[in-house]
Amino acid sequence: MRRFSSVFMVIILVIGAFFTGSKVVPTKGTPANSRVFRLLAIEQMFDSYYMKSAQFFIKKLLQYPNWNNSTDDYVSYIRLFSMWEYEDIDDEVKPFWVDRLYRVYLKEEIINFLGNASPGEIVVLYYCGHSHVIGHPLHSEFLGISEEELRDWLGDTLLRAHLTLVLDTCYSGYWIDFSNRSSILAASGQRQFAWGGDVGIFTLGLAEAFTAENDSNNDGWLALGEVFPHARNYTEATVDWTSQNPESFYSISEGDLPLVQINEAKEFPLWDISITNITMTNDPMSRIIPGTPISIKASIENKGTKPMTFTASLYVNHSRIQTYQVTLFPHGVESLTCTWNTAGLYGLCTMNFTLILDFCPGELTIDDNINHLYHKVIIAMRTDLNYDSIIDISDIIVAAEAFGSYPGHPRWNPVYDIDNDRRIRVIDLAWIASDFGLIINI
Repeated sequence: MRRFSSVFMVIILVIGAFFTGSKVVPTKGTPANSRVFRLLAIEQMFDSYYMKSAQFFIKKLLQYPNWNNSTDDYVSYIRLFSMWEYEDIDDEVKPFWVDRLYRVYLKEEIINFLGNASPGEIVVLYYCGHSHVIGHPLHSEFLGISEEELRDWLGDTLLRAHLTLVLDTCYSGYWIDFSNRSSILAASGQRQFAWGGDVGIFTLGLAEAFTAENDSNNDGWLALGEVFPHARNYTEATVDWTSQNPESFYSISEGDLPLVQINEAKEFPLWDISITNITMTNDPMSRIIPGTPISIKASIENKGTKPMTFTASLYVNHSRIQTYQVTLFPHGVESLTCTWNTAGLYGLCTMNFTLILDFCPGELTIDDNINHLYHKVIIAMRTDLNYDSIIDISDIIVAAEAFGSYPGHPRWNPVYDIDNDRRIRVIDLAWIASDFGLIINI
């Protein structure tokens, strides 16, 4: 982060390793079905003095019901770390101040506060201050935090919730590829400085966007993709546009992730994609010849009010075998069919087919994004009745024990009905005899 009059950037401060504990504002519990917004805001140095950019950003957010805890429909949790002491923090923001920045152990704060977000939460990490470029290939770090470390600290939040990373700092364009599960609002390009005064220019542009009539889809909410263009244009108009060009990345939210509610009559947009059915089209009671494909069919529905593009991944015994890119409009249904080759398997196999859908931003119900299908499947030559890879007298004995049986008979076993005529007869024994001595190489 640079001030207009500065030529040199001050070296990043070393963050102290003293963890101050965890306290959350507000202290009230989260009512059932409330939408949760969670913000960790950090303001650091700007040249040789302390910034108030995060305080400014928080005060702007508090003007909106989804951030100010004025209704049980929305609950916000905000934590502020600043270079300022408590008595120097703006009064409106004092309830959210946790500690001075150099005294806090940020790793623990990020793990315990942001990393514990529940499914469907909107999570924002805001930082304004210095950053620097290091390493080969080059990348940007702020407060000594690398992209790899931040991904590790956030953990399941990147899967279950949705992170928005707002970086009003130099070189922030390096963070655009941070995660395909997150949205990024970066104040500058990879090789550019970010400018400002007490407050970053990019942050001023974001705040102005809240009141600039940017609700293009008239859903009562300002989403990231609606406020960013205004912030970018504001920044480029305030600073020489050739020296600071904000960048954005929206991941699966496609810029539609709500940030502030500007019309209290409009509810939070609903994301809800669901697996409604998953089946194996092969008869699990029938013998499958090795190498024969198994077909899995699934139905997916968008039960929400927002269109969604997402990834569906099919796993067999924990190995991913197929991925699909799916786009569903509200109430749309998609059928997926996958064929999986059984080569390399033999005998009585327990198969676990698992279909996983991306968790959508703001999606509270995620249990139906995962569906398991368990089947015991016989993968063997039709005459190898005991699955020992050899056709010999033991297979004839097994079939002979069921000789004369039929469906409903106490000795009936459909696996021994080699010709599928629903009777165990001489012809079935003849099939075994024709393969006698065969050794199956798996």
